[in-house]
Amino acid sequence: KPRRQYGEVKNKLRLKGRPLPENNIWIAALALQHALILITRDAHFQEVENLQTVAW
Repeated sequence: KPRRQYGEVKNKLRLKGRPLPENNIWIAALALQHALILITRDAHFQEVENLQTVAW
């Protein structure tokens, strides 16, 4: 299932013209899959739909 979530995140970002580094896509996909809040300083994660983030 992580691969499917990864593919969905990557494709949505590609369609928006807002690609992320591969490692960040994996982080976002795992956070979405497990309904986690991502604590980060990286503003790129705001591009991921339905990903809850907290600025640190």
